[in-house]
Amino acid sequence: EFRIWNLARTKKHIELDMNSKLHGNEMGLAAYYPFDKYNNLGIALDATLEDISGQAADATATGGDVSNTDVPNIKDARPVQDVAFNWVVNEDQVIININEQPSLVEKCVLEFTMDRVEDMRENRIASPATWTAYIKQNPVIWDEQFLTIKKEAYVDYDFTVDMLNIGGTEQSYRISNIPSWLFINEAEGTIAPDSRKTLHFTIDPVVNIGYYDFSLFLESDFGYPEKLNIDLAVYKQAPVWEVNPGDYQYSMNVIGQVKISDVISDDTNDMVAAFVNGQCRGVVNIDYVKAYDNFEVYLNIYSNLPSGENVELKIWDASEGQIIVDVTPQIVFESNGLMGSPSDPIDIKADAFYEAHLPLNAGWNWVSFNLDSDDLLSSDSLFRKVTLTDNDMVKSATAFDIYASTSNSWFGTLVTGEGIVQGENYMIKVANADTLVYFGTQTDPNTQINLVEGWNWLGYIPLTNMTLNEALSGFDPTHNDVVKSQDAFAYYDASLGWIGSLKYMRSGLGYLYKSYADITFSYPERSIMFKSGSQSDLLTNTDAWQLNRDMYSSNMSVIAKIAGADFDQSNLVLGAYVGNECRGVIEPITVGDEQQFYLTVYGEQSNNFTYRLLDTQTGTEYMAEETGIYAKNTVSGTPATPIVLNFDKNKPFVSNMAQLLDVYPNPFSGQVQLLLQNAEAIDRVEISNAIGKVLYQNSAVNTNQLIWNGNNASGSYVPAGVYFVRVYSGANVQSTKIIKLK
Repeated sequence: EFRIWNLARTKKHIELDMNSKLHGNEMGLAAYYPFDKYNNLGIALDATLEDISGQAADATATGGDVSNTDVPNIKDARPVQDVAFNWVVNEDQVIININEQPSLVEKCVLEFTMDRVEDMRENRIASPATWTAYIKQNPVIWDEQFLTIKKEAYVDYDFTVDMLNIGGTEQSYRISNIPSWLFINEAEGTIAPDSRKTLHFTIDPVVNIGYYDFSLFLESDFGYPEKLNIDLAVYKQAPVWEVNPGDYQYSMNVIGQVKISDVISDDTNDMVAAFVNGQCRGVVNIDYVKAYDNFEVYLNIYSNLPSGENVELKIWDASEGQIIVDVTPQIVFESNGLMGSPSDPIDIKADAFYEAHLPLNAGWNWVSFNLDSDDLLSSDSLFRKVTLTDNDMVKSATAFDIYASTSNSWFGTLVTGEGIVQGENYMIKVANADTLVYFGTQTDPNTQINLVEGWNWLGYIPLTNMTLNEALSGFDPTHNDVVKSQDAFAYYDASLGWIGSLKYMRSGLGYLYKSYADITFSYPERSIMFKSGSQSDLLTNTDAWQLNRDMYSSNMSVIAKIAGADFDQSNLVLGAYVGNECRGVIEPITVGDEQQFYLTVYGEQSNNFTYRLLDTQTGTEYMAEETGIYAKNTVSGTPATPIVLNFDKNKPFVSNMAQLLDVYPNPFSGQVQLLLQNAEAIDRVEISNAIGKVLYQNSAVNTNQLIWNGNNASGSYVPAGVYFVRVYSGANVQSTKIIKLK
């Protein structure tokens, strides 16, 4: 383009408009000849330059080509807006005042152009003067603007970010646009002048696999929302496919491109592996080949036979966290064979035929199945890869099978009936922890689920997690309906909706649903939040009270609140105990204007149980005046009329355990010494943070002195704050609070 200016433009001004069109009315623009012209539909017309008469000879190319197509695209004219201002002159200075709200011009570039300026003798400047100013006045800002996080699915992930107040006055702040699966310890509050505040973030441990690109907005009294851009990648551990080329004499090569459901994979985390009789004989990641602008795999396959072995291919789909089997082509090994080329790769094709993995804990597991598979026709085929012992069991609401090692098979009414059915919950009891592997295609998400009045064993069909409201949006629940998983539950109140400790429904888990009407519904095909949603296992897996839910096949639900205002209820944890055995533990949630506890209590038979309260700030425990009676699948209390528990803050609960622990120094900065008595009587020592996450554990105590250097299990320093040391001896536990200063 040709742009002729009667203006002394700065380098900054030139760069601002270098790749953008002009409006044509800019101050000082003498002539403007754009090469591109557009009709009213925005379609480019033939680009010609209007004839310009003059004295010069025609321009000719002397050092290069006459034309060049390798040029940058020209963008539309930059969006500019006039800003209200006034000005005054003070001798040799011009003072310009911006008459806009500070938040409206924050982080904007202001362009100034001044013309017709005269000196004391009325000499006018030859051309307008220009300059720019970048406005940055907000006192409350993030300490960093971008975060890149990579987190494994179903694994806890915490991080911290500092916010700064660089101004001279106290500011109120609020953080907005927080995803449902992200918890911030102080999402709103105040920050002192000239100070920083560290905010603690927790990502829900089972947020779905996928990529999340979002921004948190920090708003203060200034009125401008500061952005913190977060790129989160949630991944599932890839399968351990390994091969040692040195173990084999021969090899062949395959060059291909991966197509999953006829879509070429461009994810370099995807893998292709070759197997012979279940043994890995080659594995490689997808790679980008720049020369051909294509994503390809260069797979080496190994063998100790020169030819003839049948090779099976599998694909790891990292974006879905799934192993895909039934992959074509079928390959017969041939030493030094070559299939495909970089310019003409073979198609490695697969439909969504998955290899599903369901982890089984030792004890009881509530599971459901969401693949159509022949493996579900009998217990023998379903559990063929699981290590089994006598009396391992799988049961539905109406039938069950039991395993017998003498015949290496299952017996019962499931194996003789229709087998496993999608959309139903199954309870599996195994003596040994293992993984159940089966193969199939995704069950039709529109499969109808029938609920009858009373308790229903409900399975979950979608492959991704969803919020409870979203998953059950296909029907209108009835007042007093209850849905529960193995470790949490929710209660439907006509005024409040779903309320309780169960927030999400998760792929692979089973549920019980108590309905007050006959219902037919289907799950949504996909989450409206794409891939977000999870079920928090914060307390059930890591709490120092050592709950072992997998020992029990059934549970009951309790909705309770704490009487009086003696306790800071945001720091409390409620537990249920039979003797010294923890049978349930939960944090409070806010319902209306009060804190309520939605406690799942586990058991097999009728027992009296006690309620204990833990103050996580002090480590002090209290015993309730009330007790409960365990009854399978019952609900005690409602959101409108919760059970009221009374605790006396002046009477902390003390176990009959002898004094075993002392700490020095406390508070501490670098490291703290744990001084133990009767080390031979101690089973283990743990250090956890205020929400119960275990940071340090020693299960082989053979000394009277241990030292903690302030690191977590992965070796990273933990921040300053309150922590708890707990010493376990048999069924007894002693807890001491320690404070880390920095």
